[in-house]
Amino acid sequence: MRHPFILLILIILISCDGFRHSDEEITAAFLDEPVKPLFDSLLWNDRTLFYAYTDQGKDSLLVFVHGSPGSWDAYIRYFQNDSLLQHFDMLSMDRPGFGKSDYGIPDKSIRNQAEGIKAIIEEFPQSYKMIIGHSMGGPIAVYIAMLEPELIDGMLLIAPTIDPGVDKNEWYRPIVRSKIGQLLTPTDLYTSNEEIWGLEKQLAQMDSLYSKITAHTLIIQGTDDILVPWESPEYVRTKLPDSLLQIEYLQNVNHFIPWTHPQIVVQGIMEVSDN
Repeated sequence: MRHPFILLILIILISCDGFRHSDEEITAAFLDEPVKPLFDSLLWNDRTLFYAYTDQGKDSLLVFVHGSPGSWDAYIRYFQNDSLLQHFDMLSMDRPGFGKSDYGIPDKSIRNQAEGIKAIIEEFPQSYKMIIGHSMGGPIAVYIAMLEPELIDGMLLIAPTIDPGVDKNEWYRPIVRSKIGQLLTPTDLYTSNEEIWGLEKQLAQMDSLYSKITAHTLIIQGTDDILVPWESPEYVRTKLPDSLLQIEYLQNVNHFIPWTHPQIVVQGIMEVSDN
């Protein structure tokens, strides 16, 4: 059992409505909802990838990729959104190392994670597919759009960790990786730390692949984000000259846009889908 550093616990408390909901909480959340999620898992390269989805027979699919740490139900309110459900089926997964996807066993490779999630997306028959990535989910979404441009028609990036030149080198990361740190750190944050360690090198390696992206792309970024510098999205402005719709900056808004400003996320989804 890993016990928290005070600083990291504070990050957890402000980051979202908790990293994971219990199965009972999920059931209760959808008890009176007309559309309930279904659940499945994919065995990919000896790893279990758990995912939730809706099956309304829609021709368009939203694919949500959570940040670090997180789980599929970071986007639970979008699975309950009437406006989105009118137009889309939805898919959200526990990324490797989180939730029910081999909890506590990190996957340090952005490409590996992208390949696994791509394999899940390919299971779905919809003709239009939009991917939404928040924070660490941003570069993974981008990598999927690079790996198979024909698969992803639209992309919404929310406070994406995307610029290799703005690594903040947080002081606590080497401590978490130490033997003592591994014993004292909560599992979610240990897994998060491992996948973020050395991330800037992987982001730099993606640089030459941006030309492959054809998905219409919108980026939403808060100016008061202390986890991803607000300038980070500017890194991709010149790399997506044909497919970038716009970068929308939200004044006095922090990193946690999917929970604090869901209406703006929904508006962004609709804007991308209209292009």
